Amino acid sequence: MERLWLRPRLLDCDCRHTLVIGGVDKAKTFEIMAAGAVNVILGTIFFFAGRSLAKSGANRGLAWPWVTLSLMQTVPFVFFHAYVLPTGSMENTLLVGDHLLVRQVPKPRLHDGDLVVFRYPVDPRQIFTKRVIGMAGDRITIASRVVYRNGVRLAEPYVIRSFPQEDRWRDNFPLNLAEFPHVLDERSAAAVQSMLQKDVQQGQLIVPSGKYFVLGDNRDNSLDSRYWGLVDESDIIGKPVLVYYSPGHLDRLMKLL
Repeated sequence: MERLWLRPRLLDCDCRHTLVIGGVDKAKTFEIMAAGAVNVILGTIFFFAGRSLAKSGANRGLAWPWVTLSLMQTVPFVFFHAYVLPTGSMENTLLVGDHLLVRQVPKPRLHDGDLVVFRYPVDPRQIFTKRVIGMAGDRITIASRVVYRNGVRLAEPYVIRSFPQEDRWRDNFPLNLAEFPHVLDERSAAAVQSMLQKDVQQGQLIVPSGKYFVLGDNRDNSLDSRYWGLVDESDIIGKPVLVYYSPGHLDRLMKLL
């Protein structure tokens, strides 16, 4: 996969094989450097063009249009970045192929129910997007597909169901580790084991400080905190703010999130 600074990154929600080449921070550094290189090139062109015009006797022009153009080349890469969604774990809120604009700076203050983009805790080379269900101090349980936060049933109109039959682990949480489905790798199982041992009290998950419990909106077809544990605050990348393009869905063009 190409990681050119003019192209959106592939947002790997639930793929078990990483689709992201290289570290996120390294890629971000490359993008800023590339944007800086464009500014240097533009600055050089404007400088010599100005000297040529001055020698020909042309009047001195205004500098602010060129400064503005230069800033427009750099600022968006500092505050926002583009990602592409390759899986359906967030349907129908986000669709496969959605091109997202994600605000990274300043780091957003998250609230329950927010969409969030983050580094996959088990493999930081992958980037996921999910919905925040629990924050520090929240008590989370799932019983027969119904999510409860601090004892209150959540109204989740965004959730869709892919399978009519109930799955014990997927639709009831937390359970004993002995009932954990052996569908993931050892690192995922270890992360879940740590969460169950440290953060479950009286049948409820107590989200610790600096952590987030996240779920996918396509609840039956999402690998999320039920399967690999909590998201650390340091792994948060940003908050999706806009679907600026969605192949085959003109009605989603420039859709605010």
